[in-house]
Amino acid sequence: MPQIWVSSFSRAGGTDSQFWVNTNSIQGLGAPGQTKFRRLRPVSAIVCWTAYNVDATDNTLVVVEQAGAKSVTASVTPGNYDLPTICTAVATALTAASAQTGNAYTYTVSYSTATALVTITSTGAFSIQPPVAGRLYGLNQLLGFSMSSPSNAYATSQVGPRVASAQRYPFAYLKCSAVTGASSWVAGFSNDQLSPQQGQLTGVFATVPTAAAPFGSYVTWQNTTIEWHMLSNDPTLHHLEFSITDENGTPIVLNGQWWAVQLEVD
Repeated sequence: MPQIWVSSFSRAGGTDSQFWVNTNSIQGLGAPGQTKFRRLRPVSAIVCWTAYNVDATDNTLVVVEQAGAKSVTASVTPGNYDLPTICTAVATALTAASAQTGNAYTYTVSYSTATALVTITSTGAFSIQPPVAGRLYGLNQLLGFSMSSPSNAYATSQVGPRVASAQRYPFAYLKCSAVTGASSWVAGFSNDQLSPQQGQLTGVFATVPTAAAPFGSYVTWQNTTIEWHMLSNDPTLHHLEFSITDENGTPIVLNGQWWAVQLEVD
């Protein structure tokens, strides 16, 4: 049975997180609307793991300072951090933001290698807030603070109730959609023609462990089943769509790097 490789670098459009390829750009396949298959099966995948654990959507920590009940937001430059460097960055950002309020608290953030807990201290009493609206995790997740409720009381020291971890993504979910028919391609990912795998996100064909993957390493996945995905309705393949997401279905940004999928078609 024919096997094909599809890479995000050879995409017809989209991003490194969500992309599509037309059949005429895949070696061994014909023009869009001229290739017929009954089914397909993902065989393997490889991902260059360059996702930042702090990105532009979740790079803030919000505290309320007791003096004047002033809200202070620390914004950290997106990037890849370990726990010591993220602690230093948050302390610097909080101190700078507090100066803008007039309170001018000085913050320190430390990480205990014994307990794996983060402690934030300040020259004035404060409380830690959950992420603001539109921010799923904020820096609360990495630092081990609540993502749903504020700390109980003002204090000059706040200890995270959860173990801190620099690993934002425990898993990456790979999805493939086969778009059939002779119409022009659709710039989107709503035309999933694959049967969803029960208990997983719709269209997900691989759950790849990434928690232990060093930044810049290659993460691989190999299909150990023989499960095929039947193409519904018109079996004329037009283009293929791929996406890599977290557990919430949010695209994982690889910052310009690539990932590839090997498919078997019949």
